[in-house]
Amino acid sequence: FPSHDSEVLYLTQRLHYPDDQAYLLYGTFNSLLYLTPFVGGYLADRYLGFRSCVILGGFFLCVGYFIMGIPNPETLFIGLSVVIIGNGLFKPNVSSLVGSLYVADDPRREGGFTLFYMGINIGSMLPPLFIGAFVAAYSWHAGFSLASLGMVFSLTVIFLTRNRLRKYGNIPEKSPILLPNKKRSFYRWFTLGVTLLLIFCYTLFHYPQEADFFLIIASLSIVGTMLFFLFKERKEQRNKLFACLILIGLSIGFWAIYMQTYSSLILFAQRNIHKELFGIPIDAEFTLFFNPFFIIALSPFLSRFWTYLELKKLNPSTPLYIVTGK
Repeated sequence: FPSHDSEVLYLTQRLHYPDDQAYLLYGTFNSLLYLTPFVGGYLADRYLGFRSCVILGGFFLCVGYFIMGIPNPETLFIGLSVVIIGNGLFKPNVSSLVGSLYVADDPRREGGFTLFYMGINIGSMLPPLFIGAFVAAYSWHAGFSLASLGMVFSLTVIFLTRNRLRKYGNIPEKSPILLPNKKRSFYRWFTLGVTLLLIFCYTLFHYPQEADFFLIIASLSIVGTMLFFLFKERKEQRNKLFACLILIGLSIGFWAIYMQTYSSLILFAQRNIHKELFGIPIDAEFTLFFNPFFIIALSPFLSRFWTYLELKKLNPSTPLYIVTGK
């Protein structure tokens, strides 16, 4: 909820930022939010494993939302910076953890991911139903604190059920931190890296117009790193990675448009819609309910449908899934 649904509304209504400045800060936050998973995925693959990164990322998210709940305008940027770090560890690895539960040709794999995606959208669907009224009755900071409590509950569930995952998502067998003389050194560098990234993100929020330069450099560095590893692969793997890069490039346009939902479109809803639906009072946040609602409503049927197609040997390939918008 605080990461997307309310940031622009909070900046314009509570802190009285002009629209263009709010968009700029939201764009900076969103760019960093999707940049850090590159580092989080690397750390999980080489050092920490999916499970540890998910738990550690969840912890940072809890702390970040809690800091945003402190009624001080300056704590917003500190909290957002911590959320960015937490998202970098959590976002890429929770999906990878789900994927590790299935072998490549398991017919339940597509159904499992559909249910996983449905669970994510339950978290997206519920807050818009009540968070606008909750913030109006209490405060914006109470809304951020509520998000922190929600993350505490989620993290508790993950932590208490971690043993049911058995060996899935464990620390990689070749991880240097399994060596006693390397473990302390890794965590020392990890702590330093998190501290420097926190300072970097916090600074960018104070200079959002200059953030474009750093984000372009960081993005080009990531692309360059990917190409470096890509050309070291065999031809078959290289062709697949090239196809993946093309799809990633195409997806940029989609996400640029989709993210208007939480910026320009939510402000449009706040200022222009009739605040009543079938006699029920609604607010701008309520408009964010519909997208996850239809995803959740259709997910169980799609999950069974993919499993049925696999049993009948009619399941389409992954590229065809992408083409059809699966």
